[in-house]
Amino acid sequence: MNSPVSTALLTVAVLILLGGCLESQVQETGKETGIETQNPESETLAGIDWVMSYGEGLRIAELENKPMLLYFWAVWCGFCKKMDEEVLPTSEVSRAIEENFVPVLLDVDLEDNSKLLAKYRVVGTPTFIVVTGQEEILDGVVGYRDKRAFLDFLAGSGATMGKSGTGMSRFF
Repeated sequence: MNSPVSTALLTVAVLILLGGCLESQVQETGKETGIETQNPESETLAGIDWVMSYGEGLRIAELENKPMLLYFWAVWCGFCKKMDEEVLPTSEVSRAIEENFVPVLLDVDLEDNSKLLAKYRVVGTPTFIVVTGQEEILDGVVGYRDKRAFLDFLAGSGATMGKSGTGMSRFF
């Protein structure tokens, strides 16, 4: 009964079943976050092409002379999902972000981003911080904002390029 062949077949069957479960979990996670992976350095969320690396965002910001829009978020964050579904995909918001900023998406649960959480004093999600290519903080906002309030934030942040921050400066 416990021949090496039957043990090997049982092992293969278990691995195939586990592989299917893991693949299903990965697909579900992708659906849950709404993130589409295009390449390792860029992902699309809410119709916006986000840079997935802080260092790459800095490089692009300096090259294009645009501030970065850092979006600190988490898969489990209800207000992040609300921003991703109700605010970010609107044509006015996505256009404002893509025309005026280098959007950088930073998952607060990734170990690689822990130093950035401390550096920018991120205490909650969602957090949006506008930073120059030289890492000067221009502005920021914590928590959910409706479309009008978020557009006002983006407009004020873009207008302050090279000037002192308007909202978050008192925290830094």
